[in-house]
Amino acid sequence: MRPLLLLLAVFVCGVSPFGAQATDLTQVDRSLGKEPAYKEKPLYCLVALGPEAKQRVWLVLDGETLYVDTKGTGDLTQAERVKPRPVILTGLLEPGQKEPRALRFPCAVTKDVTVDLMTINGQVVQVDVTDARRKLALAAGGGELRFSDHPATAPVIHAGGRLVMRLPAGRSLQRGKEPVNLMVGVGIPGLGAGTFASLNCASVPKDLHPVAEVEYPAKDGGQAIRQRYTLDQRC
Repeated sequence: MRPLLLLLAVFVCGVSPFGAQATDLTQVDRSLGKEPAYKEKPLYCLVALGPEAKQRVWLVLDGETLYVDTKGTGDLTQAERVKPRPVILTGLLEPGQKEPRALRFPCAVTKDVTVDLMTINGQVVQVDVTDARRKLALAAGGGELRFSDHPATAPVIHAGGRLVMRLPAGRSLQRGKEPVNLMVGVGIPGLGAGTFASLNCASVPKDLHPVAEVEYPAKDGGQAIRQRYTLDQRC
């Protein structure tokens, strides 16, 4: 999945926040009910659905079995057990590099929502969520997502939250005399590293463009200037 990135050349002096998280995900209940007898050390992640994150779907990886709490009850003894499908990554390897064991775990969570988890050599690298009702395709991971060994510290992917814009990791806006490219990602904030669910380019109509508002601080205590820009370039 290719995340949606947008480019805009502007003179950056200051900028308004790209968006605020509507729901406090630290308050999401991460307790569990019954759990099965795992074969290996389980790794936990929580996918929250709905604007207020009230519907919870647990993803628990047990070696090469994924438990998906499709009923949303927290009783993992009743969860769906998803077996993986092998993925060939040969085209992405360097010459002579050994083929890793890449696996995908696709699952229908609800009538409208599907989840597709991918691992490489046992490490979770990405969680894709498709929301057919909202016509959104999202991906969380980016090499930073880590499932937790305990439910109470599990990362939370908020697949049902509102979309916001944010700067890519490691990027910042700085005052300068020369124009620079303003690059932002569009997606839904989560809780924990790698949980920002980036919006896939293919799920956004080509004629639909976000708008960024840039604030230029005034000199000598004068009134700041705000300018709106349409982000109509994608990469």
